[in-house]
Amino acid sequence: MDSSRPAGRCVDAGGGTDGGTPVGLRPCDGSLAQQWVARDDGSLIGAASGRCLTASGPSARASLSLQDCTAGSGSTQGWQLPAQRGLVGEVTGPGGRCLDVPGNDPTQDSVFLYDCNRSPAQQWVSVGDGTLRVDGKCLDSGGNPQTGVDAPGIGVPQLPCSGASTQQWVAQPGGALVNPVSGLCLAALSGDLHAGVVVDTCSGGAMQQWHLAAQTQVRGQLVGIGGKCVDSDVADNATVHLWDCDQTAPQFFNTNGDGTFQAQGKCLDTGATAPGSGVIKNPCSGSSTQQWDVQPNGYLVNVGAGNVLDDQFGSTANGNALQIWSVNGGPQQKWSTPLRAHLAGS
Repeated sequence: MDSSRPAGRCVDAGGGTDGGTPVGLRPCDGSLAQQWVARDDGSLIGAASGRCLTASGPSARASLSLQDCTAGSGSTQGWQLPAQRGLVGEVTGPGGRCLDVPGNDPTQDSVFLYDCNRSPAQQWVSVGDGTLRVDGKCLDSGGNPQTGVDAPGIGVPQLPCSGASTQQWVAQPGGALVNPVSGLCLAALSGDLHAGVVVDTCSGGAMQQWHLAAQTQVRGQLVGIGGKCVDSDVADNATVHLWDCDQTAPQFFNTNGDGTFQAQGKCLDTGATAPGSGVIKNPCSGSSTQQWDVQPNGYLVNVGAGNVLDDQFGSTANGNALQIWSVNGGPQQKWSTPLRAHLAGS
């Protein structure tokens, strides 16, 4: 999850990962130091460190820091997040194509139309604050961030979320997406593949018609021992391993409530059901070995095998392979999963 945004600032660990690292509010920049994963026990895990957001005490003005997560520390490590009832899904536009980030690359700033394929680059989040977000960035109308002044024809990028007026969008009943300050509408240059997206004078025309397809979905990184992320190559049967969390597409998993974890269009899978079987990514097939049950204590239980996701030998080295194994209570079997995004009316 992205951290909370009071006055355009985010909860930030300042790039530190050690226990005791101070945590404060800093301008939102989309960095890993501002990414947090919520667990069902109320703890917030720093994606970069694997440590818990911790208050020095229960009193007002208590300082915040990163500390090792400790069971039963609800008074200092338990947090209540505001319920966000929003939408997650594809933004479908002219030609039936979807608003997309080129190359499925979260470092890209541009957006265009592409064939809808349910990839992470097409999963836009609207949580009710007026923004449209993908890959940790916000759709921006390209104008002056202080005044919101735009001109028809300005290209629309996706930029680090800043709370600027240029990142506000209001959906109209007729399908238009309007920046409320400039009064301009999101418009595609055509319905063709790779067509660019701009803001333009609202006309009600076909190039300004958009639809957010609502899908219940959780999206984000799976963070394990040592603050490392679940990662893999894109090929079928690719071995799943630990790697430094780096915000790349192979580390962003989607789940729509069917028990699967999907990255780059493939499902987290295990080739067999015996303890010690390797974890891989395969085309989604509906197999029980692609079903995972998220437990409140941090375990990810493979439904087909009855064993849990495990980091072999408890190593935090980049490239260390993952497997399924019987429950042993070790830190190599505890995983932070992303905060659920809820649909309005669900």
